[in-house]
Amino acid sequence: MEIRARIKGGGQVFGGGGFSRERVKNCTAPDDPNYSSTTPAPTVAVAQSFTGVGLCDDFENDIPFQSSFKGSGTFPLKWGITFSFAYQNNQSPTSTRQMAVTRGVTRYPANCPSPCPANEIIMPTAVFGQSTMTYNLESQRATFVERIQQLDFKVTRTFRFGRMSVLPVFEMFNVNNSDAIISYLTTNALAATYLKPNSIMQPRMIGIGAQVKW
Repeated sequence: MEIRARIKGGGQVFGGGGFSRERVKNCTAPDDPNYSSTTPAPTVAVAQSFTGVGLCDDFENDIPFQSSFKGSGTFPLKWGITFSFAYQNNQSPTSTRQMAVTRGVTRYPANCPSPCPANEIIMPTAVFGQSTMTYNLESQRATFVERIQQLDFKVTRTFRFGRMSVLPVFEMFNVNNSDAIISYLTTNALAATYLKPNSIMQPRMIGIGAQVKW
C-alpha cells in the first residue's frame, strides 16, 4: 500500500507499508535431520522418520507476519524555512536458531537438564558418518533480528544576497537514537558468542552544512 498527499501551503507527504508471510513445506529430503516422525517411508524397508511433522512444514508452525512501513514529508514553514522528515519501521531479516555439531567433538552443555545427556558427545564417531551437521532448533522463518525504527529530519532556509544564494542545512539522523541489533556474531546455540551483537544501528548524528550558489 502506498499513499501520496499534497498539503495546503505546498507540503507533500509520502508513505507506504506492507504485510507478508512466507511459509514453506519441504518434506521430501529424507537426509535432512531437522524434522522427524514415526511413519515409515513407503519405498524403504527400514522405518524412516521424515514425514514433516517437525520443522519441514511451516503450515504446522507458528510463522508470524512481517510488516514494514516508510514515510516521508516536506513542509514549508514561516520565514522561508522548510522542514522535512523520513521515518522507517521495517521488519529485520530472519534469524535462524541452530545447533552446529562436529562429529566426535561437540558436547551437550554441562548444565543441560535431564533427559539431556549433559557433557556427552552429541555425534559419536562410531555412530555418525558425517563430519559436521547443523540442526535447526526452530523454523528458519520463525524469528527475526530486532526491528529497525529510525526517524530523520532536516531544516533548511534559503538566504539571497543579490545574485548569490546561501542554503544552510541542519540535519539529525536517528533522532530516536535506536540501538537495534542488525546482525549477530552467530546463531549457533552451542557457541560462546551465541546471539552476541555483531553490528548495531549508528547512534544519533547531527549534521550542519550550507550550499552556496552564485
